Amino acid sequence: MVAALSPHDGGAVDRRLRARPPPSPAGAGDDVPFVGAAAGRVALQSDPRGGRRPFRPPGPLVRAPGVDRRPGRDADGIRQGAPGSGSMSDGGDLDGMVVRRMHAGEIEAVRSFLAGHAPAGRPPHRPGWFEWQYVDNPDGCDVRVCYAGPRLVGASGFIPCTVIVDGVRRRAAFSTATMVAPAFRRRGLGRAIHEARSADYDVALSSGQSEANAQVYRSIGAVAAGAYRQCLAQTRAPRVRPRPRVAREVLSWLRWRMSARSFAGLDVRIEDDPPDVPDHCYARRFDERAIGPVWTPEHVVWRYARHPYLDYRFATVLRGRERLGFAVLRPNARGHALVDLYAPRAVQPAVLRAVARAAGPVSGQFTGASLDRVFRAAGWTTWRASHRLVGKSNDPELHRALTERSWCFFGGDSDADR
Repeated sequence: MVAALSPHDGGAVDRRLRARPPPSPAGAGDDVPFVGAAAGRVALQSDPRGGRRPFRPPGPLVRAPGVDRRPGRDADGIRQGAPGSGSMSDGGDLDGMVVRRMHAGEIEAVRSFLAGHAPAGRPPHRPGWFEWQYVDNPDGCDVRVCYAGPRLVGASGFIPCTVIVDGVRRRAAFSTATMVAPAFRRRGLGRAIHEARSADYDVALSSGQSEANAQVYRSIGAVAAGAYRQCLAQTRAPRVRPRPRVAREVLSWLRWRMSARSFAGLDVRIEDDPPDVPDHCYARRFDERAIGPVWTPEHVVWRYARHPYLDYRFATVLRGRERLGFAVLRPNARGHALVDLYAPRAVQPAVLRAVARAAGPVSGQFTGASLDRVFRAAGWTTWRASHRLVGKSNDPELHRALTERSWCFFGGDSDADR
């Protein structure tokens, strides 16, 4: 049995259990539409659906139309790596390895594999995390697995999302929980997973990367799309205590007190359930030159209201009866963390100011120069964080946009807040 996606009812995501045919032996590759097989290489089974659809029944072992024929790829659409580039080697110990989409009957095995190779206390060890993060995701279930013969030796989960670039909807995906068995590390499996993501999505993204990790991503062609920034609205005088961040809290408090805009006349309603707001709160979050994710109410219900172990609250800002937008907050010891924001770009400073006044102190993280200007206009203090947003696209124009445009994401858009 596998949780499958079905149409929602009344704004909630309706999940059903659907019986599936038993999967073929692991690695057989006879129930996926694309198969790559080349001696001495890891075979990448590519799927241009980009994770938008649930699992399909088994199909014949045939080449589907639209196999990647770009230069630098072999007859099976597998990227040809230059010697010494860190791609799939010609060594015989990689013969027969395959990277492909997870089958419906492999959920328990993949869940156990991730938990068995993740550090203690990380999300793969938490009950319900795997089903919530991947199987129940209304934006698509996409988990890649790596097999050496019948043995599962690697796995990685993708979080699909849609971004709009110059008016065109493009498919992107964050990689999460990428694990490779110790005996099979440094053999190109991690690279193979990222190659599969780049082949199946318009742009591959990764959040929360340190400078050292960003260098690893650069070795496979990724670029830094932006640096994350921390933000803080210190709405009350900080307590004097021996902590390194007390100076930043004092500066933030002074900035908040001196901020010229009061945004009076706004009310804030903090609730446990996502609010019903106008569609433009979702559709007009970024200016024309900025690039950010396009989410839906169904996504918000799944991502925050149905999180298996974190509690989120929803702060709706109203002007009279008009709902200007809302922020997603996670309570913490110092107040709240802001993890997402849904409001038209023009009113975001007012929404942020009102939310901070009602729930402060409020801290958070984001990336994008466009969002930085919004937070500063609201009287928040921002500063550069240590981690990066990195990305890669096989489309030259989109790849160039990674460094030339403002890519805007909040902590809740990937798995940065987990």
